Amino acid sequence: MKHITIAIMILISAAAVKAQRQDTFLDFNAGYSIHDVNAKIKTGDKKLGGGLILYGGFGHFFSDHWGVTAGAKFLTAKTTTKLNFSDHLSRVEDNQVLLDDKSKNLGVSYAATKEKTKEAVLYIPVGIAFRQMIGSKLSLEARLTAEPGFVLTQKYETVSGEINVVNSYINKFNGVDVRVENVSQLSEYGAGNAGHFSGDADMKKFVFGTGASVGIVMPVAPRLALTANVYGSYTFTDQKNQDYPHVFDGVKYVGLAQSNLCSKIHPFTTGVSVGVRVFLGKDKEQPLPPDDNIEVQPTEPQVAEVEVVKDTVTVDIRDIVGVGDNETKTEPEQPVVTEPVMTLEQRREAVRKMLIDIEPITFELGKTQTAKDREKIDQIAAIMKENPDMKFLVVGHTCNLGSLQVNRTVGQQRANSLRDELLKRDVPASQLSTESRWYKEPLVPNTSEANRKRNRRVEVELMD
Repeated sequence: MKHITIAIMILISAAAVKAQRQDTFLDFNAGYSIHDVNAKIKTGDKKLGGGLILYGGFGHFFSDHWGVTAGAKFLTAKTTTKLNFSDHLSRVEDNQVLLDDKSKNLGVSYAATKEKTKEAVLYIPVGIAFRQMIGSKLSLEARLTAEPGFVLTQKYETVSGEINVVNSYINKFNGVDVRVENVSQLSEYGAGNAGHFSGDADMKKFVFGTGASVGIVMPVAPRLALTANVYGSYTFTDQKNQDYPHVFDGVKYVGLAQSNLCSKIHPFTTGVSVGVRVFLGKDKEQPLPPDDNIEVQPTEPQVAEVEVVKDTVTVDIRDIVGVGDNETKTEPEQPVVTEPVMTLEQRREAVRKMLIDIEPITFELGKTQTAKDREKIDQIAAIMKENPDMKFLVVGHTCNLGSLQVNRTVGQQRANSLRDELLKRDVPASQLSTESRWYKEPLVPNTSEANRKRNRRVEVELMD
């Protein structure tokens, strides 16, 4: 136990050094399980019982998909066995009777006798976990664990039915066969209804098992998520420690699990649990992957472009109206053009400026819908329809919370959402393309929730 505890502490400490939000967490779960002490009985009927399970543990994902977990799991197990048979014990010594032959033949009859076996076990599960995103917010997790455990209590109790005893004595001198059966007044001789029994079962205290679980994780706040799991476990250690010849010998009731009616005990559980997950660590900006092939576009200069557009338009107007021309005109004077015809490049610069002037559409954490920003979307759609010869790129951005894979997906979904709204406003699909740039182009550093919200956005760029 000491070595196991030290190993778990080392594992937790190593992971906590690089603790990062949504990769390092604490889990707290509670559930209801169907349990069975899995006794292999030779006779009688057996059914499963329910019990409680509590789990508290630590986890760390060291990649987008793989991680490690460690914790403590407490469970209670219960099995009910119904006995209907007769057991025969021969030559049982009885010093209470004044007969020449102080041995007796004993018959024990179990009539619908129900015995409940209960145990409480503390497991220390350590394992490996795998996760996969489902959409933009939910994630599916699966775990495989090795589970050393310690049996805290194990008890038996007869809760209903009867245990009746029949005694037979033989007097050698007169040949009289004395039978005492179902006589409650002679209970001191082992006759009559033996009543109810309860006690501790002498079982092996250290066990080893394995477990598996599949669950859903749904974030509900920046540092909190809800979890739901289906799990099962199996204990490989045979807990059987005693092998009394009979469940009841007329004096002592030892319980089914300690008698020769039971050959093996391998507890198993299956059930469901719900709980909460608390994310640890700090917000840390994710590095760009070295093998990423997406070209990072430089931020478009804004002020300089506006000045260039203004200067260019001014020069063009002067050229058109002939300001500063001192040569003698030989042709009739042309009327002044008040609205100059812009070149394609001038129109493109003007469109870029209009797109920049529209505030980016922002999102809450994990959200991908843009329909609420109708006014901004209407402005973007109007620009596109007024320039049918231009193509536009809708770009989805995220903050730095979560893995690279998750943010790639969320960024693409945000871009797709704005594209769909533009299509509803009769923007031709041929004008639109989409792209996810996740958290690699933040507007501001991801150092606060306010900044992260500004970075969770979708923007429109004019394509070359």
